[in-house]
This record gives sequence, C-alpha cells and structure tokens, in this order.
Amino acid sequence: MGEDMKKIGKGNLVLLALVLVMSLAFIWSKNYKEKTTQFDDNIILPQLMSHFEQGETAEKLAAQIAQGDYSNIQGKWTTEEGVNCQIDGIRLLLGKREYYMVKGGYDEYGIPYIMTDDKHSAKLYFYPVGKPIPTLQEDGTVVVSDMADPSDTSKNRLLFAQTVLPSEQIKENVFHQKN
Repeated sequence: MGEDMKKIGKGNLVLLALVLVMSLAFIWSKNYKEKTTQFDDNIILPQLMSHFEQGETAEKLAAQIAQGDYSNIQGKWTTEEGVNCQIDGIRLLLGKREYYMVKGGYDEYGIPYIMTDDKHSAKLYFYPVGKPIPTLQEDGTVVVSDMADPSDTSKNRLLFAQTVLPSEQIKENVFHQKN
C-alpha cells in the first residue's frame, strides 16, 4: 500500500509541475513576447499584426514543405556542434552522405516532415520560426513548449529524428538555417 501512495504522490507531483510550467509559459508569453510601439502622445499599442503575419508565414512555409516544395529551405544549415548540411533542389547533403528528399506529410504534432530515398534513414522534420520541438522528458512524457525546447525558436530548424528526443539530443542535432 505504501508503494501505491508513492505512485499517486509522484503522479500528482508530475501533474502539478506540468500545470506550473504551462502557467509560467502562458504568463511569460502574454507579458514578454508582445512588442510595443510608442507614439508621440505616449500611447502604447501592442504590435499584434507582426505576430499574426509571422505565424501565417510559418504555416504557409510548413504547408509547402509537407507538399514537397523545398524552395524556401534551400542553402546551408548548421548545428551548434558545427555539423553542416546543405539543401540543393531535392538533394540533402549531410557530410559525405547524399539523400534525395521525398514528399512526407505531417506528424501527430502537426509538424511537417520530409522523407528521403533511404528507407532506413530518419524523417527530416521542419520546425518553422516560433514552433517548438516536442521534447521527451525524463518521466517519459512529451512536452511541446518553448520552455522545454532547447533550440532557437526564432529561427527555422531541421531535425533528423526517428522519434521524439530528449532536450540534450535536440540541442546537439538541430540544424539552423545560415543566412
């Protein structure tokens, strides 16, 4: 019976921690993400249009990729560890490996992915600006939030993965587009 109480207590603790994290993320996003514009008469208005346009652009880009249009992700990409890849047409060059990208679709989190001609390789996921990468927690749960995602969500990102990864592996393996 003591073990059952520990399980219930641990489950409640995990739930409480999740509620706390989500609450803090909500408060942070409402208070700190909105930029403001100050006019001559000291009226401050939130710049909501730029956030809307950014989200609309990210959704269009994600839809293009899911449909097999890779024109907007052409060029060089790099990880924090200095690993480079390049997208040239439908070719993905990763080190000495060359893959041909094949139309994928969306995963269960609504993230567009690209398949490759190598049936044994992982999917190449595309995360547009502002879209957090789902992160595997130590307790086996998956969290989709800016606070759990260790990558730079202000940039477009690519990630080769066969499953949801823990934050350390995301940080090591996520590619950011070079300008």
